[in-house]
Amino acid sequence: MNTISIKTIREDAHRFSKLHSWYKHISWPREQFYIWFRKGERPRYNFDPEVKDPVSLHIWMGMECPENEPASINHFVWLTPLFRGNDGTSDRPHARPVARLDEKTYSDFLAQHGITGERYPPGVPLGDSDLIRQEGLLYERERLRMIDDIVEKAVLIAKEKGIVVTE
Repeated sequence: MNTISIKTIREDAHRFSKLHSWYKHISWPREQFYIWFRKGERPRYNFDPEVKDPVSLHIWMGMECPENEPASINHFVWLTPLFRGNDGTSDRPHARPVARLDEKTYSDFLAQHGITGERYPPGVPLGDSDLIRQEGLLYERERLRMIDDIVEKAVLIAKEKGIVVTE
């Protein structure tokens, strides 16, 4: 009997958010991704896979759904360039994942989330403005929201496939 834990699903989603710089390839405002199950973690690179568990069941994700995964077609997730979150070492974003946007579109996006202000106010050290700190918090909040969505959809797919999901 195949089993997977919610903890493993969450860890796999977090791992995927950091693999291959996927967030750089996600179109604005969002991109459709599919989830499927495979034995073993998804490798990072062929030359340096960084796989710790090659035998247990894990989720894999991608922009194309494998042909033999019909349940995945019905339970896809929407990811945005914010899926990367921040690097975890500060409140500031690791990199502006929506850098491809023009300044007006980006400002409008931030305003939709209640973030306004000057990016580089006079007398404030570079990168220390309230706006930049709020951006980092927004990026992480959005990444966690997307991971929750991945967990929810993965559980639905698992149930359709007869995979037991544990806490």
